[in-house]
Formats: sequence, C-alpha cells, structure tokens
Amino acid sequence: MSLRRTDFLMIILAAAALVLSSCSRRPLYSHFENVDEAGWRRADSLHFVVPVDSAGHYCLRLDLRVNNYYPFTQLLLIARQQVHSSGEVFVDTLHFHITDEEGNVKGRGLSLFQYGCQLSSANLLADDTLSVTVTHGMNRERIEGIVDLGVTAELSEKPLP
Repeated sequence: MSLRRTDFLMIILAAAALVLSSCSRRPLYSHFENVDEAGWRRADSLHFVVPVDSAGHYCLRLDLRVNNYYPFTQLLLIARQQVHSSGEVFVDTLHFHITDEEGNVKGRGLSLFQYGCQLSSANLLADDTLSVTVTHGMNRERIEGIVDLGVTAELSEKPLP
C-alpha cells in the first residue's frame, strides 16, 4: 500500500470518527406526529417542542415515513426552528429523494419507508425550549402517502465555537 493511499485512508477514518462522535446517539428528545390520512395540506404545519434540561450544543434530525401511495420521486420540506430564549430562528429547506430514476424506493423499510436528514444544530441554554415547525413545499396543495414526521434531538459532545 502506498503512502498516499494510507494517508487518504487515515483522513477518511478521522473524518468518520469526527462525524460519529459529534452527537451522543442517545436521543434526549424523540417524537413523531401523524399526518392526516386524507393528505398533508400545504397550510398544515407539524409542530414539535423540544424541552432542554441542560445547556449545550444540540444536534437535530428530521425523520419521515412514507407509504406506497406517495406519488412523487422527491419531497421538499421546510423546517423552521426557533430558540425561545434568544428568538434566534433557523430555516432549513430539505430535499428528500424518495425513489431513484427507475422508481425504486430509496428509504429503509418494507411497507413504510423511512428517510432522515440533519437539521441545523443549535446552542441552547438550560431550561430553554426549541420549537420546530415543518411544512411541505410541494406545488400540489395536498400530498398523500406521508404517514408521519419525527424530530430527534441529541446533546453533542462538542460545543460550537
């Protein structure tokens, strides 16, 4: 094995260790909200309130579950987070690829397919509250096949600078 290849592998391993150690993997908050079976209207928001017991840097994740009735290959979601103590607001635009070009499902599962992505991280104070509001950004007024959405918060082992 050449020195360059060894260096490259070490960089990859170091990056993987950094990513895997940034959050504790023990959720301090995890909650799912069901979506109306008749379809998710653009005007309907899903709300999550994340209570904070101890100060620190929190990593947040949004997960969604989709069934076979979802009619599109992609999904656009808008997640708005507000830190109550400071009034700070983060807005994430999330683009999920539900199927590939051949129509094969890309999520995990058998009849419900799960997808997930990271939201913006936040520094929070003890006894603070973080609100997360999620809406869909699709052109159609009502979309079917979204079963539920969930938010997970983990306390990071490393604070932001």
